[in-house]
Amino acid sequence: MNKIFKPACLLLYLLTLIIFFVFGVTIARISGAAEGQGLAGGAIVFFYGIIGSFLGFVTAIFIAYWAAHKTIININRIFGMLFIILACLATFRYLEHTKEKEQPKIETPMKTTFNFMKPIKIKNHWMYVSLVNDNYKEVGKGWIQLRTKYQ
Repeated sequence: MNKIFKPACLLLYLLTLIIFFVFGVTIARISGAAEGQGLAGGAIVFFYGIIGSFLGFVTAIFIAYWAAHKTIININRIFGMLFIILACLATFRYLEHTKEKEQPKIETPMKTTFNFMKPIKIKNHWMYVSLVNDNYKEVGKGWIQLRTKYQ
């Protein structure tokens, strides 16, 4: 019984919880379990992560009880490297996501005549629109500011 409370086993439990949580969240994302669920989508993905963590934790307890100490250390090394890779991927995704949030650059006005603006997407106080002429043909795209900052 004391074998499952050794430091290597405790590290195995921690790494298993983290890695299998990410694994569960990834399964939910790939399977599209949260698609079209509205605000409940985040809870569904989180629940998949919790279920993955629980299953991984139970498996880690069995491994810690039945496996040799050397095997547990090797599993910890593998899970440690996997954790570092996952941390790097999460950091990369975060940095890419923050790049997208930068304000769009203001370009020179277009010299095209158009009659309608069809909204495509909205970011903060900006709207990306498609410019349409009388024949309903797209003649250009551009960002317009929805409101200005008054000082």
